[in-house]
Amino acid sequence: MKNTELKELLIKSFDSELSGHEQAILDQALNEHPELRQMNNELAQMRYTLMHLPQAMKPVSETAVLSRIERFKISETEQRRFVIKLYNFSMTAAAAILLLAFILFWKEHSFNLDSLFGYAGLSQEEMSNLFANY
Repeated sequence: MKNTELKELLIKSFDSELSGHEQAILDQALNEHPELRQMNNELAQMRYTLMHLPQAMKPVSETAVLSRIERFKISETEQRRFVIKLYNFSMTAAAAILLLAFILFWKEHSFNLDSLFGYAGLSQEEMSNLFANY
């Protein structure tokens, strides 16, 4: 038997999935191959270590994960309240921006975009000189 097949038999043996014939083949291979015997010992030690981990370190089950997710889910009414608050905040922010823009335009006595950037009072020649270096 090939090494890969023997390794597969070894791994299956830890899950008690071997037939009687396969177990006999594995036992014979373990007697004949020291490297396979070493791997068997390492896997057995790893299995023992994992089985005797403290409860806090053991892998979490699917039901435990799902129950934690359920605890952190928010209800539909809380979701609606959040969306309404977010909508109100965004509308207030948009209104504040529009109000500031209107005040700026009003102060410059011009509703051109140039007044938004502070260029409303510049002549054509001053505008050319301003951007000549760029």
